[in-house]
Amino acid sequence: MRKVSSLDLRPTVARFPGGKARFATALLLAGVTVVQAGQYGDFLYRLSGEHATITGYQGSGTEVVIPESIEGYPVTEIGDWAFWQCESLTNLFIPGFVTRIGVGSFKACTGLVRVTLRAGLKTIGDSVFSDCTKLGSMTIPDTATSLGKGAFEACTSLTSVWMAAGIRTIEPGTFAGCSSLTSVTVPEGITRIGSRAFEGCTGLTRVTIPDSVRSLDTGAFRGCTKLTSLTMPTGIPSVPPEAFAGCSSLTTVTFPARVTMIASRAFACCNSLASVYFEAGVPGCQSDAFECSNAVVIYVRPGFGGWGLTVAGRPTALWIPLSLGELTKPLSAPLRLCSGSPAPAGFRVQRCTNLRDWEDWQTVSRTDGPGELNDPDVSVSPYRFYRVVEVDGE
Repeated sequence: MRKVSSLDLRPTVARFPGGKARFATALLLAGVTVVQAGQYGDFLYRLSGEHATITGYQGSGTEVVIPESIEGYPVTEIGDWAFWQCESLTNLFIPGFVTRIGVGSFKACTGLVRVTLRAGLKTIGDSVFSDCTKLGSMTIPDTATSLGKGAFEACTSLTSVWMAAGIRTIEPGTFAGCSSLTSVTVPEGITRIGSRAFEGCTGLTRVTIPDSVRSLDTGAFRGCTKLTSLTMPTGIPSVPPEAFAGCSSLTTVTFPARVTMIASRAFACCNSLASVYFEAGVPGCQSDAFECSNAVVIYVRPGFGGWGLTVAGRPTALWIPLSLGELTKPLSAPLRLCSGSPAPAGFRVQRCTNLRDWEDWQTVSRTDGPGELNDPDVSVSPYRFYRVVEVDGE
């Protein structure tokens, strides 16, 4: 049997009832795949089966609307690298027929300012909008279920992103180097934040991580130099290496009871980090977990063991958080450090409402019996926190 390398079907197509689309369907049902390439205006395309894919662009216009169909075939994909380095492009509209945007499709479109994505989109490939340095914001429709690695890496003008509810993983490097991104709310349902996902987001001041997140990978928030505070979600059992290294403005971190391990250099070079709070006992910590973060004090709630004078080379102190309901009557409690710590001459009790802005409240002399605390100012705030620190110089 001779191998057929090419076949001209144009005369057959011309006589086939229903034209090209029905002829392609007939071949598909017969197990034959037909691929046809061509040009439609400024768009290069490929026809396969009953669908069209945009494979390139030869125009110089500033505004591009992806066509819904070409020669009767719905456009369902934008192919890999189709618009790579189209520097004239400023505004882009992608209709709902498109279900997939391929790898690097709009990478380095340095003039691109605005992108509109419609419901129907399912897959956004790796590096799709990376190096689009003028892209200001992005809304990913809820139909999307996959957001590729480095999808928005080095989009230095990106200030906000609305992520689809169907996405379950923020892949490695997705927002790395997005230096204008100021706040991020990771949607409920995300289960994993990949390595370097937000690395170098130097404008990021606030991040909200939902309890659905179960995995945080190496260097996820490394070098976010303006991030000031962080509450770890309850679902994460460990903090990976260098997860928050170099977050030089980070002052406060609060860990839920479930955290069991803090890995090497997880909070290295966090020069402003002063207070690390554990809801329960201190987890396992690598000795260099807080390397070069020389202001850190580890605060632990009373009643939990497993800690002593230091944790990972940093000093420990007692943390007493109390809600308003617990403060409506005088609080009686022994004011002493853990059993492994020496009893100092006295205690300085501090209070705050946000776990950041602590103020000195009372100084209590050393006593073996319970001390009575009663805060007359509880009515001005629905929630207050208290902590006990050693009196300076005593």
